[in-house]
Amino acid sequence: MTNAEPRNNASTNSIEMDGIDETNDIQPELEELEVVTTTKVPWLQEVVLSVTKLLILVVTVAVIALSINARVGLWLIFVRASVTILLMGFLGFLVNWFLGKYLVEAKVNELREKIEAEDALEAERLVKEQAELENLEMLQQQELEDNHLEIES
Repeated sequence: MTNAEPRNNASTNSIEMDGIDETNDIQPELEELEVVTTTKVPWLQEVVLSVTKLLILVVTVAVIALSINARVGLWLIFVRASVTILLMGFLGFLVNWFLGKYLVEAKVNELREKIEAEDALEAERLVKEQAELENLEMLQQQELEDNHLEIES
């Protein structure tokens, strides 16, 4: 068995070396890509999600306590708790989904307004540059006419 170990290590090293060579070849391509690997959840959505989890837990514990107090069977307690978790989870999902949808739409509108404002500024800058170019051309034309008149006289 000791003879087999070096062979496995040698083959592993050659595989690792091949992997390193391949990653070095790919490295320049990866540097060009700008990938966002994390998502930032808005604090309001995080708070609502935490409150939803807490509410599911509290309601489920209350249903279990009331079921035990009513002296129902263990199977019925399990069914009631399961249904409570499913219903409260579904309601929590809907609340969080609508909130997330609202937050995404708000962010898209905000970015749209920002882009429109930048486009308006760019358009103003282009109009000013065009006016300056026209003024410059007009001044050059006047200088040429003045120089032409001086040469003729």
